[in-house]
Amino acid sequence: MARADIIKAAAQKDVQEQASQPKNKIKLGALGALCLLMAVFLQLSFVLVLIGMFPTAIAHLIDNTKNRVKYQCVLACNISGLLPFVAELISRGNEKQQIQALMSDPKTLFVIYASAGFGFLLVNASPYMAAWFVKSINVRKAKYIYQVQEQLVEEWGPEIMQTLPK
Repeated sequence: MARADIIKAAAQKDVQEQASQPKNKIKLGALGALCLLMAVFLQLSFVLVLIGMFPTAIAHLIDNTKNRVKYQCVLACNISGLLPFVAELISRGNEKQQIQALMSDPKTLFVIYASAGFGFLLVNASPYMAAWFVKSINVRKAKYIYQVQEQLVEEWGPEIMQTLPK
């Protein structure tokens, strides 16, 4: 009986993997087409995009969740750090000297990678900040309830503090 369940589960897993393979091929093809278009239109700026988007690629590899929330957050933050430099490079003429000057400036890579790091920090620290916020609200509510309880004891006497019979 247990062996049949294992075989059935393995068969279902194979079916799911086969169903996801065309989706992965489509995603890979779309990524390739996007890279080709960016290389054609951005030309040398594409090199900066490839180097700057490295933390996003790492986040994609690390994040195994269904919705890839960590990846999406790092992607958004990384793009926000990268976009001003790409726009500056394109506005200056997109020449080899410009990209060399931009890439040799340590501030450029620091800003790009720090924005991606902020995305990692945002995703990893948000649950703790939310828990702290909810806890502080609950503590404030508990203090208010205790104050109301003390007022009721003063007004009605300590008899109201007795427990109800079961």
